[in-house]
Amino acid sequence: MKLSNFNFHPEIEVLDFVIFNEGFTSGFSIRMFCMTRDANEFSHDIKNDGDTYFSGGYDLLQQIEHIFSYDELEYYEKLGIDFYKEDSIELIKWFSEIWNKIIAGKINIPSYLCLHDDMRSFDLVNLRWILDDEKWI
Repeated sequence: MKLSNFNFHPEIEVLDFVIFNEGFTSGFSIRMFCMTRDANEFSHDIKNDGDTYFSGGYDLLQQIEHIFSYDELEYYEKLGIDFYKEDSIELIKWFSEIWNKIIAGKINIPSYLCLHDDMRSFDLVNLRWILDDEKWI
């Protein structure tokens, strides 16, 4: 199912996309969480007033095996390249470009992308970095 075709429950206040990446050595995935402004995952009855709504979580990208081998990691570390930072930025850039080409304007819910356990999130609507706490205001 396409994300732009989801009929989101009207009480969903935030879409929080999280990249689980394990350093890009043992795979990564992207999961969407339907949230409320008080930072709780929203997962209630999907039937409401005769309509069927989506709520809960959804895997956008299933587990991708890996980007780097440990040998490649050592090579980049010797060159002084922070592969984790560079690849995280590229993945977020790629996701936000796809979001704006395909999804933006079709979903009227504040939406953010972040690395798991990071203190920052990328605001997919306003195309800027925010502190993670700002999502819940």
